[in-house]
Amino acid sequence: MTMRIDKIEVCRLDLPFKEQMRVSFGVIPMARDILVRIYSDEGPAGISTATPVPYYLGQTQDTLLAAARFLAPLILGRDPFDIEAANHLMDRALGGNQPAKAAFDMALYDLIGKAAGRPIHDFLGGKVQ
Repeated sequence: MTMRIDKIEVCRLDLPFKEQMRVSFGVIPMARDILVRIYSDEGPAGISTATPVPYYLGQTQDTLLAAARFLAPLILGRDPFDIEAANHLMDRALGGNQPAKAAFDMALYDLIGKAAGRPIHDFLGGKVQ
């Protein structure tokens, strides 16, 4: 039997910085990210975060959260090792929103690495010096 995704959590992740981050487009007082946690029916969970960059990508934490919550049901019940199919489903269902999609992509890689007991670089072409 193939491993399946049986639960997905998407939530806000607000983390204050020790000091405000100053960048060319302003001051960022805290990280206002989202967290994606994908659980399999065999135990391991993959975790990832995504950061909205409103000045560059036009997304806020709220829009990123809404996009991720819209995308989550699309991959529920699917094989977590078929990341290409998950990405294809997300791309067909929702244009843009790359940070939300990247959070799912990274959480799936985290999950399969944990499930296989191998470092993720083994799935991305191997370790390189």
